[in-house]
Amino acid sequence: MPKIVIEGIDGSGKSSLIAALTKSLNEAGVKATFLSEPTDEARAKLREASARGTFHADAPAIFREDRQQVINGIEEKLLDGETVILDRHMLSTIAYQGVKEDIVKIASEQLWNFAPPDLTILLDLPAEVAVDRIKAGRSENELEDDSNKHFEQLDYLKQVRKNYHRFLGVASVHSVVIDATRPPDAVAAIATNAVLALLGKTSQKMPQSIFCVPTQTLVKEGFILESDRDTNSTTRCRRFQNDDFQKLQRALQEGMWVERVLAETNEELKQIIPAIVVLDPFNKILNYTRKGKEERLHRQVSINLGGHIDPEDVSDAEFFKSDDWGWQMVKAGANRELHEELGSAANFCDPLEYAFGVINDDSNEVGRVHFGILLFTKSKAALHLRFNEETGAVQTKTPEELKTNPNLEGWAKAILATF
Repeated sequence: MPKIVIEGIDGSGKSSLIAALTKSLNEAGVKATFLSEPTDEARAKLREASARGTFHADAPAIFREDRQQVINGIEEKLLDGETVILDRHMLSTIAYQGVKEDIVKIASEQLWNFAPPDLTILLDLPAEVAVDRIKAGRSENELEDDSNKHFEQLDYLKQVRKNYHRFLGVASVHSVVIDATRPPDAVAAIATNAVLALLGKTSQKMPQSIFCVPTQTLVKEGFILESDRDTNSTTRCRRFQNDDFQKLQRALQEGMWVERVLAETNEELKQIIPAIVVLDPFNKILNYTRKGKEERLHRQVSINLGGHIDPEDVSDAEFFKSDDWGWQMVKAGANRELHEELGSAANFCDPLEYAFGVINDDSNEVGRVHFGILLFTKSKAALHLRFNEETGAVQTKTPEELKTNPNLEGWAKAILATF
């Protein structure tokens, strides 16, 4: 049976969700039980360390010893055929201890020593809201307790939240992010559906989480102009120049995983799309007529492959051992798209070697929530084109031939204008 972990910063509602999730799963015929980290015994040791002024020095050892004790309990429950729900696990260790220590070292140790859970449900909450909830739920005496003060530091919780998003894909087999500002009943319903989908006990699919960057972050870095936000603006394809790689890396590091159903209508966020233009050995461009889920683009002709970046795209811990982990995330998403649509990504040149620029189009409702990172790649052999639910007629044409097509989508027009 699976191991499920509920993660999130303090105040995100983990305890309430665990109680509701355990109840709903048992009512659905799934034998479920929950365990928590740290245990009561470990919490007492942490309070003693805080009183001595040695909290940060003693905490790692206390957490390691406690985790082994919890793991022993997990194994017993799993052998008994139970679904185990954990209140935090190794991702929280990475997120919290990584604020004060070498986060890559901590992540490497956790991934080496502990098996990742089958599903991580991350309750995502802005740090400002978390602090308000924490203070509202504590007595005056508790607020004066030194051992609690560091949890209320806004900057601290902001960094913890960023760490959660950075390592989510690495520290779990499957991941689901839920907006923790939703009503508790709605949070519980989404979480229950995710677990039942994992167990194959519902026809519904696992809720999807996708990678987004705040729109204002892209504005601040100069990739989107304030004038672009006008609905009368046109699609802009901007070539990379000077220090744009570093600027985009900074922007990607401000990104987060978001429920797709919410991201599709939230114009304060931009869904990051690796947009891959594929050339055949004769420098003709692959193009296709859109079908599939995105009905707003049906019957338009596209010249790029691409899709959202998923947590599973970045499950390789090697991505996060260098400062360019944001770029590696884009590459992983691009390679997955190449594999799904055209076969092995090994048949193509490295897309990041041909990173061209960015694409933005705020003139329509689709474009206002998407931001493309334009990559070129060339097939090392003749293309073997696939047809699927997303693509209609697939062919290759020269840029000059494509420019005469009246059904080109906005991104395709902007890309071809650079040829």
